[in-house]
Amino acid sequence: PFKDYIKAPYKKTVSDLSEKNDNRSSDFKRPSGLSPYERERDLDFARPDFIRGKEKLKANEKGSLIHKVFELVEIKKYSRESFLEELDRLVAWELLQKEDLAYIDPQIFINFFDSDLGERIIANRSSLHRERAFTIKYQKDGIDLLVDGQIDLFFIEDGEIVIVDFKTNRSIDEDLYEGQLALYKRGLESSLNIRVKEAYIYWARHNVFTRIDHI
Repeated sequence: PFKDYIKAPYKKTVSDLSEKNDNRSSDFKRPSGLSPYERERDLDFARPDFIRGKEKLKANEKGSLIHKVFELVEIKKYSRESFLEELDRLVAWELLQKEDLAYIDPQIFINFFDSDLGERIIANRSSLHRERAFTIKYQKDGIDLLVDGQIDLFFIEDGEIVIVDFKTNRSIDEDLYEGQLALYKRGLESSLNIRVKEAYIYWARHNVFTRIDHI
């Protein structure tokens, strides 16, 4: 009678539980079901430092790099000149490699912080959290699981949470990520006991913000 407990891992990730998106979203496909091209394009692995710089970055590595820059940069508005100075600072602190700079489009970050949502983030930067990990208990098919997740960015505004998730996809399809954002919402509300009032995706390649309401 306990065979399901034996087969099911006790600990899972947000991606594991987003079955609705499993066969459609680059964020949620399992490696075994991907073509070699999709593995190169979609999996979120960083190339070791001793290899990087010798070859061009793959698409997934560029996406990881954009996430890393969003995690590290100072929260403020930028001109092109001031953003390049910020990148130089990160290189000097050895948080980025000089070779990375060729793959970073400053306009993505200039546009982000110049947006209405960016202005709200700047105004509430004292309550800002980036790359926040969480673990929650989740029940699936009658089995209790621990679920790990990591949220790109959230901040607290007027006593409530706003989530921002960064995507570097070539195309925009917010339906793919409703399940992911719903689990982020549940994780934050469970751990902080604060209501999530809004959740957004920033499509970095397109400079487009999508508000996800159905979570």
